Amino acid sequence: TFAQPYSNIADAISNTTGTDPNNDAVVGIKSGSHTVTQITYSKTMRFVGVDTSAIINTSGSGYGGAIVSSSTAGSLSLYLETFTLTHNNTSATYGAIRIPGDGGSTNTTCVAEGCRFLVFDARIADSSLWRGWFMCHDNVPRTENSLLVTDCEFYTGSQTTAHGLTLGGSSNEDGFGIVEFNRCSIYIPSASISAGKVFYQSGSDISSLTIKNTIIVGGNGDEVIGQTATSLTLSNNCYHNTSYSSSSSSIGTNNVFGDPLFIDATNATLTSKDFRLRPSSPCINAGTA
Repeated sequence: TFAQPYSNIADAISNTTGTDPNNDAVVGIKSGSHTVTQITYSKTMRFVGVDTSAIINTSGSGYGGAIVSSSTAGSLSLYLETFTLTHNNTSATYGAIRIPGDGGSTNTTCVAEGCRFLVFDARIADSSLWRGWFMCHDNVPRTENSLLVTDCEFYTGSQTTAHGLTLGGSSNEDGFGIVEFNRCSIYIPSASISAGKVFYQSGSDISSLTIKNTIIVGGNGDEVIGQTATSLTLSNNCYHNTSYSSSSSSIGTNNVFGDPLFIDATNATLTSKDFRLRPSSPCINAGTA
């Protein structure tokens, strides 16, 4: 585990072997706050927290400023489960979490379940480079590169700029071909972000994009989904302070337009922000299977 018996994440990773049912290397994360500049991995990894009270604080810059694969090629999947990841660096971070692509010959998957992704006053996208929380290093979208995110929370920070608030790419960082977000909350606090594209890769259409049961709260009031896909499935989402209203088209069905009534999304302490719903929230019982 990270912190017991290992005092740093690099030692924990280097001593892992395939021990879980999928033969992945597993690092368990104890409750409490753990600080590392950047996590680098060179094999398929699974990071599992006891719950979201297990916090990893990162501050790296450049590609994969929080978590980065040691190579841009190869099948190195990444699984993130039930912990909190924070990032704090005002230099440009081109994809806070980077997974590799390899030109399409093998499968590479990034799966996040039950995690919190929180940004301090950090830059996780750039107005000309478009990268955001997740990026896959491949030159075009490929169906074997997938991003599957369930039951996660995102707080983007005040310096996130322009496109790719939660998914980003550029000419050789457009590798995700299948993207699914389900039961997530995305909170964009900054009113300085103009025309923010919440899901975005700059290359051609991805094969499949699914967003359902997800809450998107904008900061500027003009945020849009942004990403185009050959197969686009949008359903039972909540949009608040975005460009969308009940008269908007092409955003799916059974949506909620209004304040989701988070318990305490504006708490000044980053890790104390509470994105649970108040009892009177219009989003309760508004989801789908």
